[in-house]
Amino acid sequence: MKIKNIFSIIFLSIFVLFLLMLNGFETSFLNNVIKEKIEQKIEGSNVNFQNISFSLNLKPLSINLQLNQPEIEFVKKKVAINKISVEVDFFSIFNRQYNINSAYLNLQETSILSITPLISQLNPQVSEISKKFLDGTVRADININFNNLKNTKVKGVFKNGTIQFYENFPFANSIYSDFNYQNSNLKLSINEGKIADLNLKNTTIIFDKSSKDELSLKTQIYIDGKIDYLTKLKEFKNLSSSFLPREITSLQGDLKVKVILDLLLNNDLSVKKIKSNSEFTTVDNSFDYILDSSKEKFVITKFNSVSSLVDKDFSSMGSFFINNKAVEYNYKKKIDSPTFVCNFIGTINSNDLEFLRNSKILDGSIDFKINLNNTKGHNSFDIDLDLKKTSIYLQNINYKKEKENGANLNIKVNNLNDKLNISNLLYKSTNAEIKFKNLILNKKYKIENFSEIIVYTPKNSFNLIRTKNNIDLNGNSIDLTEFVKSLVDNKKNDENAFYSFFNANISAKIKKVYIGNDELNEFVLSGSVKNSEYESLNAFGSFSNTETASIQILRNKKNNLETKLISDRSIPFLLGLNFAKGFSNGKLLFNSEKLTNKHSISKVTLSNYYVKEMPILAELLSLTSFTGIIDALTGKGVFFKKSYLEFEKKDGVIILKETYGTGDSLGYTIEGQISKDGFVSVSGNLVPAYLLNNILKQVPIIGNIITGKQGDGIFGASFKIKGQPNSLKTTVNPIRTLTPRFIQRFFDLFKNTN
Repeated sequence: MKIKNIFSIIFLSIFVLFLLMLNGFETSFLNNVIKEKIEQKIEGSNVNFQNISFSLNLKPLSINLQLNQPEIEFVKKKVAINKISVEVDFFSIFNRQYNINSAYLNLQETSILSITPLISQLNPQVSEISKKFLDGTVRADININFNNLKNTKVKGVFKNGTIQFYENFPFANSIYSDFNYQNSNLKLSINEGKIADLNLKNTTIIFDKSSKDELSLKTQIYIDGKIDYLTKLKEFKNLSSSFLPREITSLQGDLKVKVILDLLLNNDLSVKKIKSNSEFTTVDNSFDYILDSSKEKFVITKFNSVSSLVDKDFSSMGSFFINNKAVEYNYKKKIDSPTFVCNFIGTINSNDLEFLRNSKILDGSIDFKINLNNTKGHNSFDIDLDLKKTSIYLQNINYKKEKENGANLNIKVNNLNDKLNISNLLYKSTNAEIKFKNLILNKKYKIENFSEIIVYTPKNSFNLIRTKNNIDLNGNSIDLTEFVKSLVDNKKNDENAFYSFFNANISAKIKKVYIGNDELNEFVLSGSVKNSEYESLNAFGSFSNTETASIQILRNKKNNLETKLISDRSIPFLLGLNFAKGFSNGKLLFNSEKLTNKHSISKVTLSNYYVKEMPILAELLSLTSFTGIIDALTGKGVFFKKSYLEFEKKDGVIILKETYGTGDSLGYTIEGQISKDGFVSVSGNLVPAYLLNNILKQVPIIGNIITGKQGDGIFGASFKIKGQPNSLKTTVNPIRTLTPRFIQRFFDLFKNTN
């Protein structure tokens, strides 16, 4: 009976205890023990609470301990918390081990930075993911499984968050997102947010670090907004430099992005495997493109495009306006390769390109097709230009094509560092064909080298071949009319030349050379070029059986370059001089000595020629009332036995040192200069009836005193000419017009004495 009572008491006690634990009860008896156990499980934590509520879990059989009025710090950062409960192994209570199987934390809104260290500690494999969260607050339920930490579960809401998805990518900020973490898998369901100034919405991002060596990233991101602000960010510039040229500035417009990615990353976040079905759309974008070689700016507007990234294949197609001309493009690239292909179709105006504006080769609208292939950083272009709406002028060979006459230009180009290697250039029109092979241009588009040039036009038929340091010119004909004209251009700028400095030995054999209305036959030439200037030259040709022309360049005893031209016809070599348009053919002798690169002295002798229809001379004769000579000027012309010109050219300024002309009816003397900008400032004397004055000059002693120097005389008029070549102003001294020159000299002497 007594034993029966004892068992009854024990059973009753157990039953009461069971009821108490099943329904729960509070105690502070185990506070220190449970505090110590939790802080052991979660390193760096400091847990405080008032007491513990005990309750029994039947499945699995365990004790649930709820910490009342809890407070917790982690790594000395306070975490706002509503509830902490732990699950203790039921049987461990009897041996006083109090083994904690799991813990549950219900967080109030607290800083994300206060719990990311906790997540990293519970699962070190996700530490790199946790570092991506830079700011924001969370409300969350955390279930920690101390028997298998990887099974820890975190679920909640992330607000006002900042995330750095990628090192060089702009931060995502103002994030409002639901999140769920379990088994090293983090899923973000972003309702709204910003990337730079772009809107982020309806986005899902899943990080999976279940593998020790890899990180899986899956995204379904939707972004839209203005692209303007994005390009100003340092992070975007670092990222975009790989696919946006640095020459693009002032980017504006709308952007829509859909990023659907399945990435497998190494631990250093380098891409190991990628699957994608992403799309990028630009709407009415605009930007400025600065050409690196010349700093020339192109204005790009109405840039509309659709780009896609399917696995590793990136493609883009769209249209835009460049300086108000329409262009279409298509671009393809593998993201793990530097190789890409790009095609352009459109129209551009020659005035939009500085080197064409300066060269004046093309003028008008150009329709183009460009195929660009980039292989390991080297660009190759296949360019096709329709030049029907373009006029063409090749001055050196006097070739012209008017607008609306069909023509096509095909160019194959390879980019070698800062040079362009044109492997083949072919121009074709209805009456012309020009071909270049292996043409190399520097960054200023000047010729540095070539292997062959072939030219066929109405007045040109020749080929130019270069082998090492030798250049050979051979053919039936060449038109040098405009080239000869350009030689006397005082304003000529070497910056506009088509060639760069080169050295070569040159030889030529041309059956016929056209120079204006004259033809030089059986032309031969040999010489050497140093730094693109002749070091030596010998050339010869025939106008007829009795008329020839020769040019010689060599160094004299002073080691200065001397040029000597002798021609039985002067007109071909005076084509560039406007005042000589009314000259008839005479004989020409030209000598020039080059003292320095910018300093030379030249002498020109012209003999047995007529002058007619010369406006400036007609004006002078009119002002001096030399009516008889005017009649001759408009008829057969005024005959000159000899004209002599000695001038010095220094730093672009031409100084007329001695100039005179002698003829039966007229003589003249001129002195003065022509400035670098072409401004003319000369004065001189006109002497009518020069033959009479010449007879007087033959009188011993007194003749020279009375008539003066060659070309001068007793009777004459003085004049001055000033202005630009197209707007010359002429004045005549009336006293000198009426007074014999020896009287004038007396007046001059008197003035000088006083």
